[in-house]
Amino acid sequence: MDQQPFTRAGGPATADPAVDLARGRSALPAITATPAAERVVVDARRAHGPQVLVLTSSGAARSIIELRPAQAVRFSDRLIPVGMVARCVVLAHPARIKLCPHEGIAIDIGGGADGSRLIARPESDDEWSERHISRRIGL
Repeated sequence: MDQQPFTRAGGPATADPAVDLARGRSALPAITATPAAERVVVDARRAHGPQVLVLTSSGAARSIIELRPAQAVRFSDRLIPVGMVARCVVLAHPARIKLCPHEGIAIDIGGGADGSRLIARPESDDEWSERHISRRIGL
């Protein structure tokens, strides 16, 4: 365990899950969403039924998230579940998510004609702290 548990470890996950667990990390980045992004997902689910979020890239500073109807996505070896946001599965390509250099990915709003395009970005220091503190106190 780190000497300072509220300090970011930094660097990508290793290829060895035992090392990652010893460092308090999983091989996959944590997936979180801002309240605004969760509202977009909930509104889409209410209007169009079950949805899934697809990470198009996980290593870039910002990348587009595709919000698709669940029935339009086939689960296969090409996409794996990596998290949940607003009761919707988040999918990613295994090779891309494994190479992700970030410990946490935040889903956020990033423009679009109606201001509701979803993007993935590295989580901020404040988001990282909130996630770790919430987990420690059981929220």
